Amino acid sequence: GPVPLEDEELATLADRAVLIAGLAFGAIVLMLWMAVRSARLICAILATTLIGLAVAAAMGLLIFHRFNVISVAFIPLFVGLGIDFGIQFSVRYRAELAEGAGSVRDAVIASGRGMGRSLTLAATAIASGFLAFVPTDYYGVSQLGVIAGVGMFIALALNLTLLPALIRITRPKGGLDRRVDARLAGIDAYVLAHRRLVVGTGVGALGGGALGAGTEI
Repeated sequence: GPVPLEDEELATLADRAVLIAGLAFGAIVLMLWMAVRSARLICAILATTLIGLAVAAAMGLLIFHRFNVISVAFIPLFVGLGIDFGIQFSVRYRAELAEGAGSVRDAVIASGRGMGRSLTLAATAIASGFLAFVPTDYYGVSQLGVIAGVGMFIALALNLTLLPALIRITRPKGGLDRRVDARLAGIDAYVLAHRRLVVGTGVGALGGGALGAGTEI
């Protein structure tokens, strides 16, 4: 019946939870080290992500009062994507400092100006994907869509406010001047030069997918 089935599903969450959590945390720290090469930045990103996770969880409980075996999956989604926002901001900060920004304050401000719109666009696109789950009758998936979708805006807000403040306090050093792969630089230049085309193509694909889904329904 449904009660034994739900009990068994929830029990799987605790199965080897400590081992899985430890391996996941180790992988996250390794990924952060490879990206930012700074213990201070790693601590700042982790603190920002954990605070954001607590806020998103509180928001979810406020709306739905409890999580289920599906909606609780917002945790790895939030952590993974929230850390990605932090990595992007921190890498830009190290680049700004290495390229001659006058101070940590100047580098943080320049990073915010350079990354604010792109991170907002990324968060909006990701949140739109999660919020597309909301209309389904499958309650757990709908719940997940709301929490994860709103959580992306929570992560965005904290990575543009709390993370810069932590960077200002901890004052991490700038990155080393590294050569950029010419092929990647070419792709980056093309995207920047044709950003309206890229965004328009994405919006067109979204509209086509929505119309196709509506016709199928």
